[in-house]
Amino acid sequence: MSLTTWVLYALLAALWAVYGFVHKNPPIWVGNSLGFLMDMAMVMGIFWHTGGTF
Repeated sequence: MSLTTWVLYALLAALWAVYGFVHKNPPIWVGNSLGFLMDMAMVMGIFWHTGGTF
């Protein structure tokens, strides 16, 4: 599990969520908001599993 990869996934999902929100397109912002939450759960899991050390 690469922390960098999951942080980038979360960043991209957040950007798409903002794009969908700005353009008032619920399928885009809702789906990517949920994706962002799942990606951040992975990031937190990596931190938890490694103890914050890399």
